[in-house]
Formats: sequence, C-alpha cells, structure tokens
Amino acid sequence: MLYGNIHTDTILVNDERFYFRSKTPPLPDISDKLKHLRALMLEGDYAGANHLYEDSLRSLGYSPHIAVVQPGFDVVLKSVVERPFEQYRRELDMRDAEARVVWSDGKREFTKRMFVSHARNFIGFRMSASEPGSVSLEVRLDLHDRGDAVTQDGRPMEIPLSVDVDVSDPFIVLRGTETSGTGGVFGGVLRAIAHGGEVSAGKAGLMIRDADSVELQVSTFHGGPVESLVDATKTRLSDLTEGYESYFRESREQHRAFYETLELDLGGSYNGTSNEGLLERAYGGKTDTALVEKLFHSGRYLMVSSSVPGSFPAHLQGKWNGDYEPPWQCFYMANENLQMNYWQC
Repeated sequence: MLYGNIHTDTILVNDERFYFRSKTPPLPDISDKLKHLRALMLEGDYAGANHLYEDSLRSLGYSPHIAVVQPGFDVVLKSVVERPFEQYRRELDMRDAEARVVWSDGKREFTKRMFVSHARNFIGFRMSASEPGSVSLEVRLDLHDRGDAVTQDGRPMEIPLSVDVDVSDPFIVLRGTETSGTGGVFGGVLRAIAHGGEVSAGKAGLMIRDADSVELQVSTFHGGPVESLVDATKTRLSDLTEGYESYFRESREQHRAFYETLELDLGGSYNGTSNEGLLERAYGGKTDTALVEKLFHSGRYLMVSSSVPGSFPAHLQGKWNGDYEPPWQCFYMANENLQMNYWQC
C-alpha cells in the first residue's frame, strides 16, 4: 500500500504469513461435559449450551489469544524537493494493478510507480523524472508506523516487536522478532538500482543522488534460519535483471486474466473527474453512475488482489491492514463472514 506526500511516501509491506501475539496453551480435556451439553440442548437451553464449553475451559485456567494479523514493515521514501509542486495527483489503475504518483515542480515532471508481482514474489517501484539527473531519494526500512499502535478504544499500546536494520549497497535488510507470544521471526530485503547518479549507504538507509531513475525491489521472508532466508532473498532479487517495465507487463497480464472476466457499463461519464469530485457530488445529493461503476470495480479489484491462486483467501480486512490491533484481529470469521466475501465471485 503506497501513501504519503511528495516529500515522504510510505509503502506498507504486508505478508499473509505475518501474525503475532498468538498464545496457544494445551487444551484441557472437557469431554466429560458432552453429556451435560446434550442435556441442555434437549431441554431447550441453547444459550446455556452455547457457553458451557467456554465457561468450562475458562474455569480450568485456559486463556488463549488468537493470532493477530501483523502489519509488516514500511519502506520510507524521502524525495529531495527543490521547488513548490503543481499538478499533483495520485492514482490507482485497477485494470493494470499499478499505483502512480505524478507531479511537477514547474520545470520537471516526476513519476512514482509501483506494482506487486505475485508470480515472482516482490514489490516493484520506480521513480523517474522528465529531465536526466533529477531524481534524488533517501530509502530506508523500518517497523510500521508506530502511530498505528492503538487499541480499539484509542489507547496507545506496546508493540511486541523488535527490528534490526542492516544497510549495505545495494541492499537494505530488516530482521524482525516478536517479543511475546510465539517469538516469530520476520523481515524483508530491499534492492536498489540507480540509473545514473550516485548511491551511498548510511546507518539509516540508502541515499541516491542525481539519478535519471531509481528502481526498488522489495521482498519478504518469514521463519528461519534467518541468515539463510536473507541470503536466499538477496539472491532472488539479484536475479531480477530485466527491469521494472518487463516485470510490470508480466504482472499486468496475469492480473487482467482475472480482472477482465467481468465488465460493468452503466453509461457513466468520468470526464477526468477525480474520486474526490465524484464523492463531493454524491454528498451533495447527486450520485453519478460513474461513481457506482468505480465502487463496483474497486470491490472487484480488492477481491482479485486478495485472492491470488496459491495464496490465503481474503479475510475481513483484506491484505491492506495497517493496524496493530485491527477489528476482529483480521481473522477468518467462518460464521458466514468469510463466505460472504466470496458471494460476488
């Protein structure tokens, strides 16, 4: 997920394998309660039957904690901004599955682009400018925004995670460990490719100056042994030698194979109107058919992106969770919620 502003953009990198705060003690034997359970149901005391096992486990000190979907980590991008900006826009091409940010400083036009390659398991990013030697960018990896570490009722919470970041051109490696629960290990590797300009490594990250364009490749790892996973991820990213455009075209075709199986045309006319413009008109009492079409396609885009063959299915919050305590822990609620996600399919 790409968000932010011209000076500082953030890519939240999630992995469906990243969970934390799990607590699974041994399950006590309460099979002797089955006879009582059946008796309550036969008597019509369904509420009592519903709580019998839960109350019995609690009375024996059984206190598990369901695993929570963990926000992965952030790629923080700080651009060198020399002049006031104009013609700024952010867009998501749902047909191509590419996010774009474009702006001008009155002299040059800058473009940031990003996509996710499911086939090759990496995030691709590219920043370019209309004038050679105009791209200067600081790149670092960090634990996801600590401002999102709040409870459901708005209280600050401790983040039971620790991270260590190592920078060595052209790589940045983030190694993370859960400090409670299962003590799981997670992390990511970023590879930077500068076309022209200079690259230097510091403690905080990589600094690219005066490049024609910059490409970043980011991938994740989970479990252990950690150093073997780091080395394997570095090797896999180093083998991606064909460049942003080639891998983007491959990803776009794979995405379109699902996305273009359905179309909806209500006769809506966009005329270049932004999402904000369409929503403003709707708030004023006029809901354009263009907005209805966009909402429909947005739902399809989210579902397609959350349901890549071979991956986990979409859970209640999709794959874009950035909260350390998300609603319902983002779990798979199989009491019809999970099924309802896929009704539209």
